[in-house]
Amino acid sequence: MRARVVAFVGLLLASTAATAGAQSRDPAGAEVLYRAGREAARKGDWNTACAKLAESQRLDPAPGTLLNLADCEEHKGQLAQAWQHFVQVQSQLPKGDSRLAYAKQRADAVDKKVPRLTIRLAEGSPPATKVTRDDQELGIPSLGVPMPVDPGEHVVVARLDGHMDGRAQVTLAEGETREVTVTLGPSVSNARGAQGRHVVCDRA
Repeated sequence: MRARVVAFVGLLLASTAATAGAQSRDPAGAEVLYRAGREAARKGDWNTACAKLAESQRLDPAPGTLLNLADCEEHKGQLAQAWQHFVQVQSQLPKGDSRLAYAKQRADAVDKKVPRLTIRLAEGSPPATKVTRDDQELGIPSLGVPMPVDPGEHVVVARLDGHMDGRAQVTLAEGETREVTVTLGPSVSNARGAQGRHVVCDRA
């Protein structure tokens, strides 16, 4: 059976949001999924393992599940998520728990491998410009900050009504730190005008 942290669960149940969430919990289903996830992990089937463990955690959150999920995510190369979960586990375990040192060790090790991407919006961009990284919208406080991301390719888009999207692509390796500035595209009317002039030149 998974180790449960009674104090942590008690804190969750003390809040209104957690109480509402507790009403939809399924400890029995979570246990079955946890065991299935562990079995898939032993076989090296990380996609299945992560899916089962994530669903188990959703149905009945437990530090032991989260610790195994973080390990699974690291094996899949989802380093940013794995690091976050290893750190999160530490806040859920009570002092003296033997898993605390392990979770900290793993978090520190993954932290060294997590790439960081700093995204900036070109100077002079309209305040209403929206910036997304891999389709996730970033608020203004996120810009200019080295944010943890997974290794691989990332697409940054600047978007504003009446303008063409500005795009930037960057590929990061483990432990790499990069910075990218994204520029909003030209206004739609200007872009159409440029296309029209281009057509005229071709026909001449």
